[in-house]
Amino acid sequence: MDGCVKTLLLCLMVILERRSSAAALQCVRVNFCTNATVLRTRVACHSCTISMLRSCPAGFRQTPGSGARDCTFHIRTSSLRLHVPGCSFECYQEVEVKSCCPGFWGPDCAAECPERADTPCSGHGACSDGLGGTGVCSCQQPGFVGTSCEDCTPGRYGPTCSSECSCVHGLCDSGIAGSGQCTCFSGYSGPTCDRERPECAALGCLQNSRCVEEAATGLLRCQCLHGYQKSGQQCLPIDPCLQNVCHAHAACVHTGPGQHTCTCNHGYSGDGRVCVAVDPCQSQQGGCSVASQRCVYDGPGTAHCECLPGFERVPDGSCRLEEACQPHTCHRNADCTTVGPATPRCTCRQGYVGNGKVCYGNIVERLQELNTEPGGAWSGQLSAAISLFAGSVSWPLQNLGPFTAFVPINKAFRGTPVKTLTADPSSARYLCQLHLVAGVMTLDTLKKSDQFYTLTGKSAEVDASGGDLETRIRLHGSRKKGAIVQAGIMASNGMIHLINKLMDSVAPIVQSDAQENMMKIISDYGKFSTLKPLLQKADLEAMLDLPGPITVFAPISSAFDLMAEGHLTYLRTAEGHAKLVELLRNHVITSAALDVFNIVSTPSVVSLANQVLTINVTDNGQILVGGAAVLEAAVEAKNGRLYVMDGVLVPASIRPLLPHRCDVTESRIIKVGSSSICWSPGSRQVSPPAPPASATTSAVLL
Repeated sequence: MDGCVKTLLLCLMVILERRSSAAALQCVRVNFCTNATVLRTRVACHSCTISMLRSCPAGFRQTPGSGARDCTFHIRTSSLRLHVPGCSFECYQEVEVKSCCPGFWGPDCAAECPERADTPCSGHGACSDGLGGTGVCSCQQPGFVGTSCEDCTPGRYGPTCSSECSCVHGLCDSGIAGSGQCTCFSGYSGPTCDRERPECAALGCLQNSRCVEEAATGLLRCQCLHGYQKSGQQCLPIDPCLQNVCHAHAACVHTGPGQHTCTCNHGYSGDGRVCVAVDPCQSQQGGCSVASQRCVYDGPGTAHCECLPGFERVPDGSCRLEEACQPHTCHRNADCTTVGPATPRCTCRQGYVGNGKVCYGNIVERLQELNTEPGGAWSGQLSAAISLFAGSVSWPLQNLGPFTAFVPINKAFRGTPVKTLTADPSSARYLCQLHLVAGVMTLDTLKKSDQFYTLTGKSAEVDASGGDLETRIRLHGSRKKGAIVQAGIMASNGMIHLINKLMDSVAPIVQSDAQENMMKIISDYGKFSTLKPLLQKADLEAMLDLPGPITVFAPISSAFDLMAEGHLTYLRTAEGHAKLVELLRNHVITSAALDVFNIVSTPSVVSLANQVLTINVTDNGQILVGGAAVLEAAVEAKNGRLYVMDGVLVPASIRPLLPHRCDVTESRIIKVGSSSICWSPGSRQVSPPAPPASATTSAVLL
């Protein structure tokens, strides 16, 4: 067998504590085979930003190229449970599966099957070998019995135990070494002792003897019975135990003339003729706990339990794990648990992500840590940004996400006091959203992207011409470029990039006005010149003036221009009025003024038309609602939030938008007297002027 370790005597020096303090040599027989196999597993789904911190289970290696964004994990904040796209990767381990070589059994393959491992069960049966074996022989060839199938069943004889005794009135020389010859009882003769001899009575044989016929001469004589032997003129019982008929580790008991029983001594098992030393460790681990103890073989029938490394003995004799957790084993925001011998497990607490050795909090917490870290590179350099972000968007940056935050260092705020920036709460929120992106964008992702989108809906570009030395970002519509001075600062709900400029020079395309209702804001901007009259035609204008709260997805005029030909015209007709109302209601959400943080953290919303609007965020942060892009997000109004959209959200309930009908135009010529007129089916009146007699006219009435 491949990988089989041949019977090998490994002699281990074991110091035995005896009175003489002598050293003894204990030899251990190792007989096992190994087969190579590969085990595979995948690590649990986690934030893609911490993949480099995650490791495979002990003994495993990461499979190259197996990393994938193919799962979703959960982050539980103080108030919400977020479903966040994540990463996982495969791990593998090449292991050798141990199995006993043929003829050996037990957990360590140290026990040998009866007789010999290479010819177990005397070659006449099958041994229960292997790791879970018992070492018991099952005699498979007919006629064999015994612990090692070393004997014949009663009444059989010969090397193959296939011959059957035929003695009628006598004893057969049976057994594996027997000849099958019959020893006749008194008064019987013949090869099978089947002939009765009256002459025997005249001999008067003594007690314990019988009349037999000598095979060579045919003469009759007295012979001691089986189990007796001649001693002078007497036949005395034979004690077989005096002839070493039992195994060396068995006790012989004389049970009668020529009869005995062999019983294996304590610590041995077998039929007495074959006795095998009992190793308690080979059966149910000798009563020791597999998880915490190992069984130590002391001698035939005796063993004791010892604690495995990493365990300690307790007063009741059992073993328990030694505490592997020390004060600084895990991160301060992680819990430590001893899960195995000298094996602590570090688990980040709720609201934190990491490998337990390192645990990252939310974006706000991470900024505060960086700003207060003694001797840190950014100690005291983020106070202005913390005042801006924590004062304007603190709750979402602690409880929602994931987000990518471009955080200006204090130098970026020179000449612009934070108090001035935060004086108007709406403007402060807009400024913060210019520095935030939905999803996680690492530095590598940014460099590979032509552009990305902020939470306002504004697009931005990445300038990676500086190579590894410098990467800069610029909002479209602005000349200001901010250099990333430190990238890839991880947080539980996203990633932070520190920049050296405040990105504040791009105005919204629709201004927030917390003093005006939604309809007033729509009326004030020409980009809604198509939407406004449609709202009025559908009698929905008043709804946008109600107290709210409501959320409106407002398509710009060019979005309606992109509708299929004839659709908008049909919606403006009396026949299409019902579908127009349903269409516009699909752009409204009542009972909620959804800010952009809620939108990007929600997979879907239900419109006033009772239709599900799916919300997606692209890899570069663009927000899509029902497949249409958000151009300006969360414009604040007195009664809600408005989202400027580049597409119309047509609900499934009104599709197909145009009715199913075909208009067929048909023309015929009818002669009336000497004149001809042309009419179309469905026309109610035909009164053309009389044409000349030779003229034929054709007209199509639609």
